[in-house]
Amino acid sequence: MRRQIQAALATAVLSAAALVPASAAHAASRCNDPVPPPSCVGEPPESTDDSPVGTVTFTNLGTAVRATGWALDPDGGPLQVRVAIDGTIVGGTTANLPNGTKNNGYDVTVALPTMPGDHHVVVSVANWPDGTTPVALNRVLGFTDVSVALPGPTDLQLSAGVHSLWFNWTDNATTETGFYLSISWDQTVWNDKGQPSRVQRSNTWFLPANPGTGPMSHFVDGFPENTYYLASVYAVQDGGIRSRAATGNVRTTE
Repeated sequence: MRRQIQAALATAVLSAAALVPASAAHAASRCNDPVPPPSCVGEPPESTDDSPVGTVTFTNLGTAVRATGWALDPDGGPLQVRVAIDGTIVGGTTANLPNGTKNNGYDVTVALPTMPGDHHVVVSVANWPDGTTPVALNRVLGFTDVSVALPGPTDLQLSAGVHSLWFNWTDNATTETGFYLSISWDQTVWNDKGQPSRVQRSNTWFLPANPGTGPMSHFVDGFPENTYYLASVYAVQDGGIRSRAATGNVRTTE
């Protein structure tokens, strides 16, 4: 009986051993998988790449904008400076001009758009990578908004009859939506007691845009005789943009 029990135990131990896979003690590593488990990933190497630094000063030249300053990166150089207007890169230069004891200065001038209105100017400098990751970002050195004026009318000429006024001027704009022409004058009025007083009067007309540029004219009638008139005309564009005004004066005849 004892021999039978010992034989049964031996058979059970052998059967249990047979259930354990032979390869369990030598399982393949998953650290070379495309996406290894967290246990295989150590601390990422620390980046030593530094972002560039620098300065910028803007000068509005009327039809262009100038940017001057310096730019450097501890990792190398010289650096590339870029100028963007309204989100589009329109110019650039290399920061390699003398700047004290260093050669990291820059001086770049770019033309402004011809479209009147405000334009956003941004100067940035490109990073000089040192080969480590993550790579440092480029840096914006500064920005400004520059206004481009709508060209105004010139050569306003006035002439008058007894009750009529003629206006002639030169249109210099190509994007205007129209012109405002205004006159003002002092007029004598009498009260019910026959006493005179002077009252300022004015009138304004909106005139549609002239295709292209060139001469424009306007005629009005029905105004007091022997009266001194001040006149002005200026161009306008959508968005509340207006040009400088051309002015003049004239007197109606008796």
